Amino acid sequence: MSEPLPGLVTALGKLPPSPALTYRGLGPDAGAPDGTLVTQELTATSRDPRVATENFTSAGLFAIAGHQGRDLAVLSQNPGEAEIVHLPGTVLKPVRTFVHDDGLEVHVLEELRPDHDPPAAPAGLPASLEELVTRVRDDVAAALRRAPVTVTTPGKFSGGLR
Repeated sequence: MSEPLPGLVTALGKLPPSPALTYRGLGPDAGAPDGTLVTQELTATSRDPRVATENFTSAGLFAIAGHQGRDLAVLSQNPGEAEIVHLPGTVLKPVRTFVHDDGLEVHVLEELRPDHDPPAAPAGLPASLEELVTRVRDDVAAALRRAPVTVTTPGKFSGGLR
């Protein structure tokens, strides 16, 4: 894959990693990964499930417990999007799928770090899978209670994982 802008991936790689739990809406033609995958392009995610799903209009939700995403909020024209971008080559492993109380299908993925054995839990994130799922459920429930957001760039935070 060629870079969207010359040098963009290289420049983003110079930003410090921002371990975080982030979200990406599942597009209508996208499916959940059936095994570990390596991303081939930049993957935009948001810390806010409401932003990622464009006000819960997406077909589902990816929740990514990430180690190496880059926080773009301070650089963004729309800092309220709370964007974290994952670089090409990010290794994601599905760890749980569940249906939230509102009927939204949620796919929880963990970023694997081949340079760590055993893999360490991202700083600031729950150490156990059960705690992680509880955190995702709580984040989605809180986002559902908030007012709708303005979608500034339709499709930016939704689609498959490539």
